[in-house]
Amino acid sequence: MLNQYSDSAPGQVKAFQIYSGNVSVPVTVLDFYGMRGDIMGSLGACVALLATTTLSFAICGACAVTKIRHSSR
Repeated sequence: MLNQYSDSAPGQVKAFQIYSGNVSVPVTVLDFYGMRGDIMGSLGACVALLATTTLSFAICGACAVTKIRHSSR
């Protein structure tokens, strides 16, 4: 989302509404999905989180393959 909308004209359009009580505030797509700030607004941090998630699933999968034996009953 950061690559697609951060510096483009469609990313600057306030097409979404956030309702707070009786007041609606128009926001951009990045603000609506919370893609601003220190962590989610940084492309490097998002790539690091994705790599960490992928590595943790790979480790869990490798442990499951080595520890679970369906042939020994």
